Amino acid sequence: MNHGDVFNIAEYCSAYGVKHAVISPGSRNALLMMSFSRHEDITCHVVHDERSAAFTALGISQATGEPVALACTSGTAGVNYAPAIIEAYYTNAPLLVFTADRPPEWIDHLDGQTIRQSGIYGHHVKAEYQLQVSTDQQNDKESFHDSLHSGIQYALEFPKGPVHFNVPVREPFYSSLPLPFDKVTAHLPTHPPSNIPEDLLQLVRTSDRVLIVPGQARPDLDLNKHFSRISQYGNISVVADHISNSQYSTTRHHDLWLPLLDEQAREGLRPDIIISFGLSVISKSLKLLLRTYDDCVHYHFNETAFQPEPLGKVTNRINSSAKALLESLEGNDADYSNQWKKYDTIAGTSIAGFGEYSEFGVMKEIAADIESFEVLHLSNSMPVRYANFFQYSDMVEFNGNRGTSGIDGCTSTAIGHALVDRRSHLLITGDTAFFYDINALWKEQLPSNLKIVILNNSGGGIFRIIPGPSDQPELERFFEAKHSRNAKNVAEDYGLPYFRSEDSKSFEEAWNKLKRTKEMAILEVFIDPSVSPEALKMVKAEIASKL
Repeated sequence: MNHGDVFNIAEYCSAYGVKHAVISPGSRNALLMMSFSRHEDITCHVVHDERSAAFTALGISQATGEPVALACTSGTAGVNYAPAIIEAYYTNAPLLVFTADRPPEWIDHLDGQTIRQSGIYGHHVKAEYQLQVSTDQQNDKESFHDSLHSGIQYALEFPKGPVHFNVPVREPFYSSLPLPFDKVTAHLPTHPPSNIPEDLLQLVRTSDRVLIVPGQARPDLDLNKHFSRISQYGNISVVADHISNSQYSTTRHHDLWLPLLDEQAREGLRPDIIISFGLSVISKSLKLLLRTYDDCVHYHFNETAFQPEPLGKVTNRINSSAKALLESLEGNDADYSNQWKKYDTIAGTSIAGFGEYSEFGVMKEIAADIESFEVLHLSNSMPVRYANFFQYSDMVEFNGNRGTSGIDGCTSTAIGHALVDRRSHLLITGDTAFFYDINALWKEQLPSNLKIVILNNSGGGIFRIIPGPSDQPELERFFEAKHSRNAKNVAEDYGLPYFRSEDSKSFEEAWNKLKRTKEMAILEVFIDPSVSPEALKMVKAEIASKL
């Protein structure tokens, strides 16, 4: 076998813009490890745990918007990539996944670290390529190179996403390898021009009730400039979760007050036109409300024929970018935007004086004192929901794994992001999500620009808030998975400064210490699990009394 072709994989990746590779140690992936580690234009990150490795790569891709390579050994190592790959698929992150494999003659013969690797990611990769085990013949060599070109280009085509390359390798594979790399010329994908229907633009100009709902997206300065201009029109209301990174949303607290509206008030918010784009929407209340408006015209924008959307009842799918739409959009002076704003103002005023030590209270304090951080990472499941209740500085960027909304890998993703983005980062996570991903801290290097706040309510606190589980006798053992763990020993194991709070005064002291710390550090906030649901009820009752 010509091992030089496998060794040249890093050059293919580099030609298409890969600057980072996340490698998990092994033997069968030796050629891949040596390929990436010896390429001068690629930075390698060594992460032992493959699940954490894949989420770290996801975080790097989130930070850079660029493709990131992953490489692991054969067997179940690649299976551990699956949660992050699925998240990447639903959030359009271009991960290039290289799984080393045994040669085909040893599959199903009980050879060590040998499983059926073909198709291990199912429908959650854009494509899978089984690379040739031998490239001694010219047609096999051409097929090998065509697969790399096609697969990497496909990962970068909109919508971007993960592509799997299974790389079978025969021994011996520690022999001397050719240097330098064979140069590769990339064939980058092109984007078709965006075409905005003129009848839609005219409809928006003349309609008095237009609702724009952006989904999750990376920050975009140009997009926010258009939002700033559009926010001046009275007939257009922009209702956005924080993870949309839309700075000019009409509302900031809609997740608090939308569930409290009576039928007449809900009817008063009815739009004539809904325009949506982007990825997932956190607010269940917003989604449920919009799904009740049967007679609305709903336009959903996406740059590809594959157009999933979270609101339901789309009447028109437009194959175009949202940016092209917003730069052409004009409105009028109707009063629709103010109808959303008046409820948001009531909610903002109602929560202003709330100071009880609870998850809501702690998140409120952080939102009001976030200036020390530029990037806020939010774990699933409660932190990302709590964050949606508050007003933040427009300078903060929001990130969260909302493609599948799983708790696995939230810390790893934040670490990956912070490793390549030197801004100041804060991760707010729950205790269950944190302990689930402890191996995120098992890395060569931990980013000093990342701080972690753990909301420790001794289990899955969300199950005391959502309807159903809180009324069941199985609540503590099976839903919450109640525990008495804390992160102090974890912090000590990895040499991290550790702070804790158990009341408002100790939180303020610990929070100020965390902000001043020059290295990665953990603040663990201990809150009685029975307190936060009651606090949230109090907040909503106060808002309801003023609506």
